[in-house]
Amino acid sequence: MHRESGAVHVHVFWLIFFFLIAVAGWAAFTIQSDDLAKVESELVTAQREVERIDEQSQKIGQDLAAVSQVVGYRDADDPLSNTTPSVISDRLAALREAHPTIMTEEKKTLQEALPAFVAAYEEQRSQVAGRQQDISKLQGDVSNLETSRDQIQADLTTQISEKDSQIQAANARADQQERDLQQRIDTLRQREQDLESEIVSLKAEQAQQLAQLNSQVRERDARIAGQASKLTILYPQDEPDGKILEADIDSRLAFINLGRKDGVQEGMRFSTYRIGKGGVREDKGDIRVSEVYPDYAKAIIETPQDRFDPLGQGDIIVNPLFSTERSKIFVLVGRFPGRYNREQLKLQIEAAGGQVRETVGVDTDFLIQGEVGDPTLGEDEVQIDPTQTEEYQRAQRYGVQILSADDVIRYVRS
Repeated sequence: MHRESGAVHVHVFWLIFFFLIAVAGWAAFTIQSDDLAKVESELVTAQREVERIDEQSQKIGQDLAAVSQVVGYRDADDPLSNTTPSVISDRLAALREAHPTIMTEEKKTLQEALPAFVAAYEEQRSQVAGRQQDISKLQGDVSNLETSRDQIQADLTTQISEKDSQIQAANARADQQERDLQQRIDTLRQREQDLESEIVSLKAEQAQQLAQLNSQVRERDARIAGQASKLTILYPQDEPDGKILEADIDSRLAFINLGRKDGVQEGMRFSTYRIGKGGVREDKGDIRVSEVYPDYAKAIIETPQDRFDPLGQGDIIVNPLFSTERSKIFVLVGRFPGRYNREQLKLQIEAAGGQVRETVGVDTDFLIQGEVGDPTLGEDEVQIDPTQTEEYQRAQRYGVQILSADDVIRYVRS
């Protein structure tokens, strides 16, 4: 009876052992995360402990079976079941050698050792039961972890699917935007080509128009220059400013119809002339204002007079720097190194009521031509011919009267 019980326990231990091996193998196959790896390690440890306990249980069971034979258990199929003193002695020696902690020297008979073997076996069964509980708990943890892992995998799969859908939608939008952008680029490039063609056409048209305009300007300038040369011949260089009221060649005094109200000042000089036969201008000489009154002025005749054709009433007086209607505009080009330099000449012109500007315009009355050079340059620097300046060329195109510095100095105040 005891032998059958021991065999049953041995089979149970083997079943548990193989079950644990299967569970450990299944867990090792499915565990993928760090928590599963930890459980797998605990299962391996438990497996080893169960194997150790199973080995001890098997050995104790074998020893119990041997003890059963020694104490007289009769097995018809086993001839060794007949008990003899020598067998008992050998069995006791083998048990004492195999289990020195159970079969101690104090235990002289199998009856004394049997309770210790039974107690050791029960203790091993208790340990196996505890390990089985641990294994069940670990199996539950494994199941929970697997469930959690499956849920996480399902969530990840859902998230990945959603992200894939979002990525596909974003890629579709990006592709559409790229197509739209490429279409816009193609349109802009075509527009750029069209504009370049238009620019080339416009430049060609503009060049043609500019050439026509330049030709027209040259023709106009030629006409203006021709007309200006004709005017210079037919008319005097300046409009009359006034006339002689009375003159006495003996006292060399003359009176003119210009006074303080007209802006005349002492020291101003005027040329006198009359228009002879055929419209020819006949010069009579120069006068210089000595005294100024509200409506007239007294002047000194400075040049010798022809006794047969002296200065007289009605003769015309003129000063290119002076005008009773408006300020005349002058432009100076070249150098003025003589008695009157550029600044002094400018002051004299302004004192006579004129204006001095830097550039020739359509309203310029006179261009005063100095010597070769530029007043801003030193003697060792490059000098410029006034007739080659842009202002001189413009004065010719506009028909502006060109005077020398001496022509102007002749009329400045002394």
